[in-house]
Amino acid sequence: MLAQLGGPPYDAPLIQLVDARTNGEFTTGHIPSAELKPWPQNLTAGLLKPRADLEDLYTGLGLDPTQTTVAYCLVGWRASVTWLVLSWLGFGDGRNYDGSWTEWGAGGFPIETGS
Repeated sequence: MLAQLGGPPYDAPLIQLVDARTNGEFTTGHIPSAELKPWPQNLTAGLLKPRADLEDLYTGLGLDPTQTTVAYCLVGWRASVTWLVLSWLGFGDGRNYDGSWTEWGAGGFPIETGS
């Protein structure tokens, strides 16, 4: 993951990152260049939102569906919902960072704070 971020200031990553955690978790610390999209925003009454609604939701992030896109959360389960949605929306190389924030935050890797 670190190699995919490039060098400091991490503004030219080779991958796109989507943080599926809450706003509070994100502002406390996140992987540099990550975009916040809390996983519950994918759902209505416990079910996935209609495709058109999800397309609108992710269009606002400015993600390129042809690039590798990695979702993460605290341990990977919330990000799995985001990964599923990205796959459904046609992101050809969507991935779930299974180490997620638990690994990154404790590993001495670069962290950004704020929104």
